[in-house]
Amino acid sequence: MTVELEIDVPESRQVTLTLPPDTPVGKAKVSVSVGPPPEPTPFVPCEPFWQELEAFNRMLPELLNTHRGQFVAIFQGSVIGSGPNKLAVAREAYERYGAVNVLVRLVAEEQPIRRITGSRLVRSEGA
Repeated sequence: MTVELEIDVPESRQVTLTLPPDTPVGKAKVSVSVGPPPEPTPFVPCEPFWQELEAFNRMLPELLNTHRGQFVAIFQGSVIGSGPNKLAVAREAYERYGAVNVLVRLVAEEQPIRRITGSRLVRSEGA
């Protein structure tokens, strides 16, 4: 069994080590190496939403020539529908392809900024 640890060493240089419960008991050889932290793993969008968004952004210059001002539905990197009404475009895509990850976006030079916020606890008075 190999156990790899990453820790922050305090000023005192004293660290208490607790091993996982499935670690065998008895004599063990422990190696410690000190060096710079590893480089962070680059973010690679792998979720279908990010893939469709990347496809939309890649196709945007051409879409501005062909679909400016319309909503387009993107599925597996291709335009599968378009029209002036966002909900109608989405509905048509879902009717045609089923419950799949479809991106529906307005074709415009400036894209609206979208912000994802965390959840909030709202309490009514008297609660």
